[in-house]
Amino acid sequence: MQDSFGLNVNLLLYCLWAGARGTSLTAGNMIDLREVQKPWEDNVVKPLRAVRRWLKGQSSGPPESREALRQSVLAQEIEGEAVIQWQLWKAGPVSGEEGAPSAEMALGNLRTYVALQGAQEVAGSEQELEDLLSQLVRATF
Repeated sequence: MQDSFGLNVNLLLYCLWAGARGTSLTAGNMIDLREVQKPWEDNVVKPLRAVRRWLKGQSSGPPESREALRQSVLAQEIEGEAVIQWQLWKAGPVSGEEGAPSAEMALGNLRTYVALQGAQEVAGSEQELEDLLSQLVRATF
């Protein structure tokens, strides 16, 4: 969903987590969350991801060194995403009071985010995207 539709994995996970906590996210919430994570996504995670992917396709240099470096960059990329998840947790609207877990709410949160990102226009078919969102929710609940 990240490469095909331009969706942020951390925001997708947040949408699911909020639904699991019984919280419905508004478009305003999603705009705020997107802005919170954007500096780390743009300046840390995306550049590290680009380096990691570039290294995967390289054939020059010792294979063991290339793979060790790629794994190191992957670990840094994951650490960067952990910072984003922490930022979302701190800034997000999910309160300490847990509501009833709701698959429908999680799906609604995902739909709100997808609509805000304009992912329907990127998708070859809205039904294909809807099916993927439903699969995410089924895998979570």
